[in-house]
Amino acid sequence: MSTIRKSTIVLGTVGFILFSVLLLVFLPWGFNFFGYALPGKGGLPCRVSYGDRVYIA
Repeated sequence: MSTIRKSTIVLGTVGFILFSVLLLVFLPWGFNFFGYALPGKGGLPCRVSYGDRVYIA
């Protein structure tokens, strides 16, 4: 492998790791902001009653 290819692989790996960390940090915030189902404070309730059944997340 040449030096250019090694640096490209290292840069791609670092970029992928950084992207993954940012995705894990901002994904729950985005779900709550756009109204998708995340239980807990500021999201959907953890307990939902429907008919005669109770569903707990």
